[in-house]
Amino acid sequence: MSNSVERFSSTIANYIRYRPSYPQSLLDTLISKTQLNGASSIADIGAGTGIFSQCLLQNNLSVTAIEPNKYMLAAAKLALGSDPNFRYLNNSAEQTGLTARSIDLICAAQSFHWFHNQTTRAEFARILKPQGYLALIWNQREALQPFYRQYDAILKKYATDYETVNHQNISNEQISRFYAPGSVTSYCFNNQQQFDFTGLMGRIKSCSYCPSEDSTAFKGLENAVNKLFVQFSDEGLITLEYNCKLYLGRLHV
Repeated sequence: MSNSVERFSSTIANYIRYRPSYPQSLLDTLISKTQLNGASSIADIGAGTGIFSQCLLQNNLSVTAIEPNKYMLAAAKLALGSDPNFRYLNNSAEQTGLTARSIDLICAAQSFHWFHNQTTRAEFARILKPQGYLALIWNQREALQPFYRQYDAILKKYATDYETVNHQNISNEQISRFYAPGSVTSYCFNNQQQFDFTGLMGRIKSCSYCPSEDSTAFKGLENAVNKLFVQFSDEGLITLEYNCKLYLGRLHV
């Protein structure tokens, strides 16, 4: 599915179950640096199923989730809708539906690579308060480890648009240009997940680039990942290590 709004629709169950959350150390830094409190207005843009929104709520903050995919938003509503500090809009990064100069913090967790364009930047500048912040957040695999080099090679071979949609292709220069003329500070935190083989395949199937399960490409991917799992797993488990990146700055200077 080429449409970035709809391409996750068939992966939602795996997304909810197997996608990583975010470390408390990141939340502590974000809250400290931006001086967030319960009265702050936060927008989680490209909120998906609400993974980062839930982190904010667990830290006694209020958040409005903006998500264009109605099925992912429905999952977020099901999980978080009973919390009075959670609101949601079925809108896009380019047209959030939020009031001008109403937001203290915009968060884009694992989503910025889908909408880093000038229309989005103009919308972010419109809704942010003059002293508001933009936080871009990603869990990035530790690429230098032997397991990940082979893992990435498998994804490149069998997932035809992996290179096109891989968020790790967003450069620091592209991020800096988005914040310009404001500046951006980056932080890095440790994060991890541990999976058996079924869980590892579920993690892969949560990704938009995963080939259809009835395809020859998927069968090839599954066989290759199984061999890799046997090589690197310990007592039937594999640990995925992440560098959790936070980019934080202001758009208004």
